[in-house]
Amino acid sequence: MTSSPTVVGAHMSTFTRTIVMALQHLGVAYEWIDAAPHSDTARQYNPFGKIPSFVTQDGHTIYEALAIRTFIEQKWGNSLSLSGDLAVRVNQWTSVVSDYVFKDIIFGVCKPRFAMEEKQIEEGEIKQRLQGPVEKACHILSVLEGLFSETKGPWLCGAELSWADLYLFPCLADVYSTPEAEAAKRAAPQIWEWFQHFEKLDIAQKTYRNTVAYNRAKI
Repeated sequence: MTSSPTVVGAHMSTFTRTIVMALQHLGVAYEWIDAAPHSDTARQYNPFGKIPSFVTQDGHTIYEALAIRTFIEQKWGNSLSLSGDLAVRVNQWTSVVSDYVFKDIIFGVCKPRFAMEEKQIEEGEIKQRLQGPVEKACHILSVLEGLFSETKGPWLCGAELSWADLYLFPCLADVYSTPEAEAAKRAAPQIWEWFQHFEKLDIAQKTYRNTVAYNRAKI
């Protein structure tokens, strides 16, 4: 048994950042094992090779972000899940981010762009190839804009910070680090304002180093 749980992941991973921000917000000390997706280290903790994984204080390993989130709530409280109707809204947001945002924006726009940049494909061709995926991403963001407009803010589900904010922020940090940022901001201006509010938080600033946005800012 150890005094602190351990997070296994990578700073560039959006879901890893979500879990780390939650622990920091709740004041939970943790240890860190660096593991790239599908690396040998990642597979030691998750047979599918994905990150993050989470090792509890008694040595039990948990993988998949939802399962880790559930454990955190059971161990350190469910304040980030809110309650009543707001809890339903939080789950709706986290489901949307885990499905549509991650699949169609991170894997649909960001990762293809990064791969094409690495191959030194000309910017004009990159934009042409991404035209359809960017249109789809902007549609998703416009839907999120509508969901956000239904709340009284300043957070995605109202007056209190929740898992919804912690899930969405790392994904949009990647998006806003790309040339597609301007289209994303136009599609969802209130979401952009929310993002700027969130990035001032200590948990955002303390988890910024070595993220995709951090590394791209150095280029």
